[in-house]
Amino acid sequence: MGETLHTIERVQNFVQQFGEEPFFERTLRKMLDYRTEQYDRELKEIEEDLRLFEQQYDLSTAAFLKEFQAGRMGDDMDFLEWASLHRMKRRIQARK
Repeated sequence: MGETLHTIERVQNFVQQFGEEPFFERTLRKMLDYRTEQYDRELKEIEEDLRLFEQQYDLSTAAFLKEFQAGRMGDDMDFLEWASLHRMKRRIQARK
């Protein structure tokens, strides 16, 4: 991450010194758009997996999490995976 921040600082310094550069703006926008699309694909896959758990157990993810966090669901592998998928979804949403 340090190298990335260093590169961003160099671009920022360049823009401050020489003005806006359409190439940098276009390239950065494309990179961000590409990463956003990746996040969208990952979220779609995770949401499908969550939906399958909801159907299988006839329980919304929100209701499951409430019961799971209260210790009323046990440590079944499905429940651990379900909770993990939800955490992954939240992390991706925060990044996006």
